[in-house]
Amino acid sequence: QIKELSKIPSDKLFAAAKGIDAMKKALDGFGGGTFSKIAGSLFGGNGPIDKLVDLAKNVKPLMKAAEAISVISAAGGDYAMAQAELKRREKVVELEKKLGGGDSYRGSRGLERKKSDEAELAALEKQKMELKKS
Repeated sequence: QIKELSKIPSDKLFAAAKGIDAMKKALDGFGGGTFSKIAGSLFGGNGPIDKLVDLAKNVKPLMKAAEAISVISAAGGDYAMAQAELKRREKVVELEKKLGGGDSYRGSRGLERKKSDEAELAALEKQKMELKKS
């Protein structure tokens, strides 16, 4: 098990730890030891090293789950509101990438499209749901 653990790049282990911390913070709002109950059933394997190896393989899904749980908690369990916030976040990321690239705004109407995207991004940023800080 030690050999298998030593093969995991350190950045993946740190990312997994960050994901675990984000998941814990997201689940803290639900109370009653929710994190330990869920964490025990999320990952396969018998020992802690097996669990670390599995976590390192699942960093992105773990971070997405932590974000979704935080949003649901902030929405007071209102699934429709949480779903709308997650869609808003996806659109923000899409617009930020588009605005950061610059190539999307070529042509005669490029400046006009860029201003429109900037205005949409600003409006979406104002709609941001505030998450509880732990």
